[in-house]
Amino acid sequence: MGGQDRLGIVALVVSIFVILGLVIVFCFLFFLYSFYKKKQIKYGFEDKELNDEITSTLYKTNKKNLSRNENLITYKDVIAREKSITSKLHIVMDVVSGVIIAFLLAIFITGLTYRINNDNLFIGNTTYMTILTSSMEEKNEDNDYLLTYDLNDQITQYSLIGIDKINSEDDIELYDILAYKHDDIVIVHRVVEIKENDKGETIYRLQGDSNPSSLSYEKELTFDNFIGKYNGYQNYGLGVTLTYIKSNIGIIAVLGAAIFLFLATYAEEMINNEYKTRLLLLADDNTLNKDLKLIIKLKESHILESKEENINE
Repeated sequence: MGGQDRLGIVALVVSIFVILGLVIVFCFLFFLYSFYKKKQIKYGFEDKELNDEITSTLYKTNKKNLSRNENLITYKDVIAREKSITSKLHIVMDVVSGVIIAFLLAIFITGLTYRINNDNLFIGNTTYMTILTSSMEEKNEDNDYLLTYDLNDQITQYSLIGIDKINSEDDIELYDILAYKHDDIVIVHRVVEIKENDKGETIYRLQGDSNPSSLSYEKELTFDNFIGKYNGYQNYGLGVTLTYIKSNIGIIAVLGAAIFLFLATYAEEMINNEYKTRLLLLADDNTLNKDLKLIIKLKESHILESKEENINE
């Protein structure tokens, strides 16, 4: 492992610890707020707002009931009506949150695996990798063979491409695009010459379509140097995405988002449960008094509205 690789690993580890530290601090503050909020609700510091909510809900609901000549209902009746709807909504929200968290974790694992495997994803006999340079993006006008043989399979920089495993030299033809490794760096270039050396070994010379000539270390490659052959698959969007999520900031951002979303969802659920408990308690303590006043108010309002309608007629 080279010094640059070690430096990259150190940077990744340090970055992960820093961002996880920040996530932990923010989550602690969020839970501290949640704990304080639950205490506020439990000991009645928000009862005025909750009582107003009960009254407003009862008034709106029973006003509709009166207009339809239906029976007046209590707040507990309202809760019973809405319970099934609320439960279904919470189930949907929990499922959505779970799917998002699972998706973020899958992205995190993919990015980390991609990075650990030197920017390669192995699926069966095919390797998927991103092209980080523009050496195969355009046709250099000095490379006449590209025009002569109508070779239009150039690869856009940052695209994700597929590389199939090759079993023997018979799988390689002139102008195929091959992947080989040099100093732990994977390079994907085109075969521009195939010949035999004095020992009878087949020698391959490769060159990037955008380059005016071959690199010094790709003029005499042998079959053992090759990882595989480009199969024609390339996806720019996936390549850019993988390039980001396998970077330090990408890995950290995705992991931090998943952790924070999970903890925030859990904390919000605790606050909502405390609200429900307090609302039911208030409805139990004040139902008779509040409902009698509300019924009188609504009936008087309904009688007045009926009288006004008769007068207008």
